[in-house]
Amino acid sequence: MALEAALAAPECFDALAVYEPALELAELPLASPGSTLAARRAIEAGRPGRALEIFLRDMAGAPAPAAKLARVLALSPRFRTRLIPGQIADQEALERLGDRLEQYRTITQHVLLIGGTRSPAHFARRLQLLDNALPSSDLRSLTGAGHTGPTRKSDDLARLLTADIKAYAGGANP
Repeated sequence: MALEAALAAPECFDALAVYEPALELAELPLASPGSTLAARRAIEAGRPGRALEIFLRDMAGAPAPAAKLARVLALSPRFRTRLIPGQIADQEALERLGDRLEQYRTITQHVLLIGGTRSPAHFARRLQLLDNALPSSDLRSLTGAGHTGPTRKSDDLARLLTADIKAYAGGANP
């Protein structure tokens, strides 16, 4: 969303930071063919646990046993009625948006790209492709973090952000 916001209203941003953005890329689709539709059908059939399993396995890159085990999250009313359907709706929106890498090449603001060293490999590949496309970007890793790094490693993330702000601002106080 941050990248899309920078395209829509570039005057509102001096710089950006994104953590493992979900990018639908022609050469690296987020989902395997048919998996988003299968997840949507599972939601409509009242099987949010199955939808979550499909999402985690086919879209997030989680190992199949872990994705199957995560189905237990659908027992929680919050996950069952809001979070899982919302995740599938987000995936559908990303697919409708399509590959925006060419448009992101026009973002002139500095962009800090951050990925977790324990995240599925496809996130690192997406970040590398984005780093190659952006005119001004830095690629950093959050050591020991997975895709939930911003919540689980918030202090480490804050240090990365602070260092980038200081470097970008020429050492001035942020």
